[in-house]
Amino acid sequence: MVGLLMGVTALSFRQVESRRLQEEGERLSLVVAAVSDRAAMVNRRHRLLVDSEGYRSEEWVRGAWQPVSDAPLQARTWGNGVRPQQVGQVVTDGAGLASPVEWVLVRAQDRLRVEVNALAEVRLVAAP
Repeated sequence: MVGLLMGVTALSFRQVESRRLQEEGERLSLVVAAVSDRAAMVNRRHRLLVDSEGYRSEEWVRGAWQPVSDAPLQARTWGNGVRPQQVGQVVTDGAGLASPVEWVLVRAQDRLRVEVNALAEVRLVAAP
């Protein structure tokens, strides 16, 4: 009986861990969409930088990258113990089209692949 209870508890804990990683991936997905939308609205290049600390967006103004602090594009730190396996960026043109990129987010033993295509569409896939 105790073994069964411990097994159920461990399984429940694992599901919570996976859900936290999924939530962070979904949050990143929404920011990618917001960066693309803003780039198209203001007809200006934007980029989303992803590193081990978090992610932040910038726009191309007068020949230089400037930080964007408007919600939801302000800089964010990773939450729930999530970290990317590699750093990188998505760059959008003035129409909102993006440079395709892929990241793998990691939390404990779980991995989530975040794929961004040229239309700034994001797909989240459980990674092995």
